[in-house]
Amino acid sequence: LIVVDIQEVITGDYSIFPGLQKNSESLICEINQVVDSFIAHNHPVIYVRSEIANPFINLINNTYAKGSNKVKYDNRLNVVSNLEVVKTGEDSFRKTNLDDLLIQNKVNELYIVGLDAAGCVNTTVQAAQNRQYKVNIIEEAVISKAERKNFDKAFHKSLKPELAIDWDFVNYLWNLPEREFQYLAIDYLIPKKKYLKVQDIRQLQKLILTKSWWDTVDMIASQLVGEICKKYPSLIISELIDWSQSENFWLRRTAILFQLKYKENLDKELLEEIIGYNKDSKEFFIAKAIGWILREYSKTNPEWVKEFLDRSTLQKLSVREASKYI
Repeated sequence: LIVVDIQEVITGDYSIFPGLQKNSESLICEINQVVDSFIAHNHPVIYVRSEIANPFINLINNTYAKGSNKVKYDNRLNVVSNLEVVKTGEDSFRKTNLDDLLIQNKVNELYIVGLDAAGCVNTTVQAAQNRQYKVNIIEEAVISKAERKNFDKAFHKSLKPELAIDWDFVNYLWNLPEREFQYLAIDYLIPKKKYLKVQDIRQLQKLILTKSWWDTVDMIASQLVGEICKKYPSLIISELIDWSQSENFWLRRTAILFQLKYKENLDKELLEEIIGYNKDSKEFFIAKAIGWILREYSKTNPEWVKEFLDRSTLQKLSVREASKYI
């Protein structure tokens, strides 16, 4: 049994998620019951927690500082063994002793509980499967993505309403090692997107370039960059055209996708120009993005998309994705 991230900073007295802390009692009870069952059957129980030892990082943000009470296990958690893994990111295997512990204990099948199904649990499951372990998730003892969103909503409701974006808060969340905090930052930003200022394009660019992956980049592109470019169209010329030709493919993907929700307001000439800069790219995330934006626009203007595909030379992946509805 592997217990992931049941710590004071997440579910306990030092939690920065009031909603999650308030609703964590039933989760921890479920986990404790599973732990008791494994111990009763003489199966090993391994505990995983996050901790940051780098003094420079902790000087900026000490949420996960080594030695602090925040990184201890939630005091309600039943800790029954000294089998421990300390990680610095989402993956419980990366640069840790987890593989060694499993080998020492002759384990080839894993059961995983903890936080959360969309973040650290999911990443750890994938890493375990890549190592040929058989993996089981005990759903009753895992926070799902939907449940996390409900807790996030409760957390946001507890915040005082503000007419501006607190970028210090956003950057604080973004710099935390757990992926769940980046999701929370996005969930905070989207309801406040109407307060985006023209200068906030730099903040959004920073988020795109930091801890980049499709899940956060796509939300920033379609929800936030799309909104700020609606409000300040000059940014398209001053920023987005440059992004579409950047060496960084996440910026290029953002430039392709920022009109994803524009529907009839999509600028076809602009889209064609941006696709033109990227159509020969062999990068999966670029070819996929081109297909996605065309597929989405085909729901509004299928004739134009079909005509564009007929006269363009695109990667096969782009054409396949774009053609789904036409």
